Amino acid sequence: MGAGIDHRSDARKAYRCERNQDTTPATLISIVKGIFNRLLTGLGITGLSGTAGFHKAQATVTIAAAQTSGTADTTTVPQGVVERFVILPGAALTAGAVITVVDSSSPMTVKPTLLSYTVPATPIQERVAPAKRIAVFGALTVSVTGATAADAVTVVAYVNPYPAEGVIPRYGTTSVAQSGTTTAAIDLGDAVLTTIEWPATMTSTTATLQSSIDGTVFQALVDATGSAVPPITVSQGKNTSLADYLPHLYGQRWLKIVCGSSEAALRTIRYGYRPMA
Repeated sequence: MGAGIDHRSDARKAYRCERNQDTTPATLISIVKGIFNRLLTGLGITGLSGTAGFHKAQATVTIAAAQTSGTADTTTVPQGVVERFVILPGAALTAGAVITVVDSSSPMTVKPTLLSYTVPATPIQERVAPAKRIAVFGALTVSVTGATAADAVTVVAYVNPYPAEGVIPRYGTTSVAQSGTTTAAIDLGDAVLTTIEWPATMTSTTATLQSSIDGTVFQALVDATGSAVPPITVSQGKNTSLADYLPHLYGQRWLKIVCGSSEAALRTIRYGYRPMA
């Protein structure tokens, strides 16, 4: 089995402070900034909140001589909702060149485009709202096309880890080995499992769950009467909502998915989860 997958939500910062496990000034300031930003954003007062408490993800695309395009990923991995971009074009960047930002870590086949910006006649530093206001959990890819001279373009994304919408769903991956039935352990931290995305090639037609309170000893998941939790139907090539299973899943930090039969090949299974905050 592979190593367990460890997930943490930003809400654990406040929990650690409450339990006197992390009361450093930096952590306290981060929490206060986050609460303040969420309050202002929720009231629609985004101008005053600025970018205080936001995470910053930056990428610089270098256009070599005789080249017309370039690509670079952000040097940090943001987690939250992209609220704005700051574009720092080089002086030699051609009017009409296009700067795009794509969520390259998205599990979607067609990656979401967060920004498509056409350089004006006089390149200037500019603040731009994203084309789509979505949650991101990995590196962003910045691309420049239509350049005619050597130059460098820097794009900075400001990501709000405490959006007005509250906690946001996230996703992870686990797998079943060839001829195996059970996935690697999933560590959800303080989150709850909400969705399972089944590969179209799944052999099994049903699956069950095992849970653990320590990440080591896994046992079948049953309800308070000792009755087995009903099996989950494996819908090949579809996403299964676990809304009806939530009463059984709350508080279950470590889980394994157990397929009803041996898989004919390695299966990678994606799952969605939501922090309980």
